[in-house]
Amino acid sequence: MSGRARSSASWTDSSRPREGGQPGIRAPAGGTARGPATGMGRERAKPLCSRPHGDRTTVNDPLRLDRADRVLVLAPHPDDETLATGGLLQRALAAGAEVRVLFVTDGEDNPWAQRATEHRWAIGPADRERWGERRRGEAIAALECLGVSRWQTGFLGYPDQGIHRLLLDGDDDLIETLTGEIARVDPTLLVAPALEDLHPDHSALAVFVRLALARLAAGGRPRERQFVVHHDGPLPASARDAVLTLTPEERERKRLAILCHASQLRLRRRALLGFADAQELFLAPAAPGEHDARHPVRHARVDGGVALLLELERRGRPGAFGATDLWLLLERPGHRLALAGRLPRRAGPVELFERGGGSLVARGELRPRERGLPDRVSLPASLLSGWVQAYVKLERRFGFFDEAGWRALSCCAAAAETPERLVPYAAPLRAREAAAARPARRDRG
Repeated sequence: MSGRARSSASWTDSSRPREGGQPGIRAPAGGTARGPATGMGRERAKPLCSRPHGDRTTVNDPLRLDRADRVLVLAPHPDDETLATGGLLQRALAAGAEVRVLFVTDGEDNPWAQRATEHRWAIGPADRERWGERRRGEAIAALECLGVSRWQTGFLGYPDQGIHRLLLDGDDDLIETLTGEIARVDPTLLVAPALEDLHPDHSALAVFVRLALARLAAGGRPRERQFVVHHDGPLPASARDAVLTLTPEERERKRLAILCHASQLRLRRRALLGFADAQELFLAPAAPGEHDARHPVRHARVDGGVALLLELERRGRPGAFGATDLWLLLERPGHRLALAGRLPRRAGPVELFERGGGSLVARGELRPRERGLPDRVSLPASLLSGWVQAYVKLERRFGFFDEAGWRALSCCAAAAETPERLVPYAAPLRAREAAAARPARRDRG
C-alpha cells in the first residue's frame, strides 16, 4: 500500500469508495457468548482500555439527535468505529440523521493479529496490503450490521502506525484532507479520537483534527465529541462528558458488528466484546488549562513571562517504559515545529532539538522531585511566542502504547528576557554533537 493518502473519500454511488475485502461478509448469525456485561475495562487484566467513568450522575449531555443532524465519525482504524461509536451510529440513524464514517488508515500494519490469524511469522508489504483489504471488508460489514451503508463510508488510506510520524514530520496533507472533508460534509456533530488515547495514531489524529478545525471559518465549527479506546484505567467524571445508554437491541447489534472484525478477535475477543457494554462514553474538548491530573505533565504554566514550567509525574508501566523523551509540538499557519529532548533521570540540563534537522533550539533544566513534589522542567517561555497551538507529551523508549497522549498548552508566553540557564538557540550544532544528543527514535512497527 502506498504511504501517501488519497486526496478525499468518496461517499456517493456514482463515485464509490474503495470497497476492498469481501463485500459478502455479514455478521455471524449466532456468534459466541457475549462479552462481560460490565463492559470493557472492568477486568483488571485488561488495563489499556476505555470504560465509562464511575460517577455518572454528573453527565448532562444525552447526545440527542434528530433528522436535521449530520454526524461525521473519524476512525483511525477499522474496528474503532464499532467499538467507540457503534451505539451512537445506530441512534443517529434511528433519529433520521445523516451519517458519514471516514477511516483514516486501513489498519494494515497489525502484525501480531495477522500472525495469529494467518499462522505466519514473516509479513511483507504484499501481506500487509492484503490484510488492509481484509480489514476494510470487515469494517464495511460491521457498519452494514449497524445500518450504515458502504456508500456512507470512506477510506483515506494513510499509513497505519504512521499518523504520529506524519504529525511530527510537519505533513499538511492530512490536515488539508480533513479540512476538505469536514467542510464538504458540514457536520453538526463531529466524533473523533481524544488526546487522552494511549494509541499514538489515535492521539495524533486528535491533534490533526484540532489543526484542521482551526483552518475552518469560526462559524463553521461543528459540535464535537471525542472517544477513548485505549486508556490505562477509568476516565474520571466531568460535567462536559456525555454517556449514551444503549438499549438491549442496540447492544446486540453492536456485539454482532464487533464479531464482523474477525481478524482482531483471535487475540482480543473477550476485550473487544466487552465494548458491547450498556453505555458509550464521549468527552467534550476542553480548552488548554494549567492543571491536568490525568496526564504525566500534570501542571504547565508560564512563570512571569520568562519560564515555561512543566511539572511531571513519570509513571512507567509494562506498555511504556525506559528512558523518557519530552516532545513539544508547535503550530501556526504554514509552519509546524516538533522538538524533542531526552530527560535526565535526576537533575540536569534538558536540550530540545528540532526533529530531523539536528538543530538545538532550546535549553532548560530538570529539577527532581523533593518533599513529595513532582519533577519540574523549566524551558524558555519564548518557545511559545508566535505559535497558535502547542502540545506536549512524554514518550518512553520502549513499548508500543504511549505513557499518555498529547496535552494541549496555552500559547500565551510573553516576550521577556530569558535567563542564562534557559537559552533559546537558532544555530545548528555539529552533526556529531547533534546525533549524540538527540533522543533515539522509537520503532512502532
